[in-house]
Amino acid sequence: GVSNYYPPHLDELLETAEIIPAVNQFEFSPYCNPPDVIDYCRDKGIQPEGYAPLVRGQKREDPRLVAIAERHGKTTFQVLVRWSVQQGVVTIPKSVRREGIRENFDVFDFELSGDELAKMNTWHDNTRVAWDPMEF
Repeated sequence: GVSNYYPPHLDELLETAEIIPAVNQFEFSPYCNPPDVIDYCRDKGIQPEGYAPLVRGQKREDPRLVAIAERHGKTTFQVLVRWSVQQGVVTIPKSVRREGIRENFDVFDFELSGDELAKMNTWHDNTRVAWDPMEF
């Protein structure tokens, strides 16, 4: 697999690579949601894998996110993880606390509605917790 590869990087790699990467890991949340990367990966048969879905807590009080969490009786972090899962993206939420690990895993007993997903898909504002691969 590769990490932090966007379409221009993958194009360059695929010009010479004999094996297509199985996985491309990159920052992914409703706030950092590069749709061209997801579409590109899917077109090439590469599994997207997203890190930092919790945005290091920077958006935990976003009123839009809080409203969705309250509707489902879940935490904002659980909604963020569930959003990623429903996008078909393998997600890697970080936690060092036992309670946080349990919370991150407890996302398979609810689903976000199509309307909720559509709204969350418009939240992209390029909030990042890591570096921007396009500026490297």
